Amino acid sequence: MSLNRGDQVRMYTIWIALFISIIIFPGTRISVVTGLNGEIRGQIDGLQVGEPTTDADWNSDNSILAVSRIFSGIYLYNSSFQEIGFIPISTSGGISKIAWSPINPKVIAVVSTGTPNTRIEVWNIDDTKMLFSTALPLSDFHSISWSPDGIKLAIVGGFIGEVWDITTRAKSFEFDRTGTLADDSLYVVDWNSAENLIATDGVGEETVFWNANTGNKVATIPSGGFIAWSPNGSYIAIVNETIQIFDTDLNQVISPILINGRPSLVKWQGNTLVISSFNDSQMGRVITLINTNTFEVIDTIELDYTPAIIALTSGGEVLTLVDSAGNFEVLPITSNCNFSPTEIIQLITDITTANGTPEPDTICLTDSTYTFTTAHIP
Repeated sequence: MSLNRGDQVRMYTIWIALFISIIIFPGTRISVVTGLNGEIRGQIDGLQVGEPTTDADWNSDNSILAVSRIFSGIYLYNSSFQEIGFIPISTSGGISKIAWSPINPKVIAVVSTGTPNTRIEVWNIDDTKMLFSTALPLSDFHSISWSPDGIKLAIVGGFIGEVWDITTRAKSFEFDRTGTLADDSLYVVDWNSAENLIATDGVGEETVFWNANTGNKVATIPSGGFIAWSPNGSYIAIVNETIQIFDTDLNQVISPILINGRPSLVKWQGNTLVISSFNDSQMGRVITLINTNTFEVIDTIELDYTPAIIALTSGGEVLTLVDSAGNFEVLPITSNCNFSPTEIIQLITDITTANGTPEPDTICLTDSTYTFTTAHIP
């Protein structure tokens, strides 16, 4: 892409203003993502042909997107989707799931399925070193979740749920399923940020909360579906034909929301809850975006293809959709912005205003080429 003189001056002005804001307002974090136009942008390098992609995940500081191919390994990309690394994974059954550590942006868990075992591996991408590995008797593995301190992994599949400590390389406990539905296999698992509860669901008739230290059952909600904890660990979204936002402090549903279609993927990051559902034809998907400050639907996006993966940045600002062939779409979620200045002077004014308020604020400046997001941290 070539820029004329006016465009160059305009770009330099924006970058200088952002640089000044960092110096003047050290409590302000600035992240920059380029080229977000909400259109299919083609295929990620290395994913054009051959094996299907199976999962994708942004790391904790949003600097690396990991994309797994079923048999070869994990491809690593920067925020501009340029390949920066590769982790070869030897597997007979295929890679089914990847998950970055919540505290270390260089550590990632990889799940390879096979018969009769499922292999869990944890890798450090700096030196491509395996930190942890174990084989579990889970021929129908489904889900994995890190503890908030990045020390343990909760793993579920079929009727088995286990928690493993990657530092001691030992199993901490199994979920005690006494009193749970015998025919409701464990399909999804999510560990809350308060570290005290693990939620599981068989996408059936009940959601179960487990003590994160012992594996004992704490409570059961007679409603099942895909689940996702809120970042603060106080709410959990249970998504089936409706979205139920359950308040664990009040022990009640506070906000049922209707959605279209049968859900298949759920992510909750920052103030954004994203649900991917099959559309009426079952051939494409409907993406529902919800602002969790108000629990109102931000937008509904109709897709004529089926995204195999949803990858959402940690603040909930950017949604990446990847299908099984490696095609990807990048969607900025700007509805979380407290300020949306249209020119550079207003941007500086809004940064000043944001830093004078006690609550976090997000400032977005968008033109046809660039999106700037500034999150104020008091």
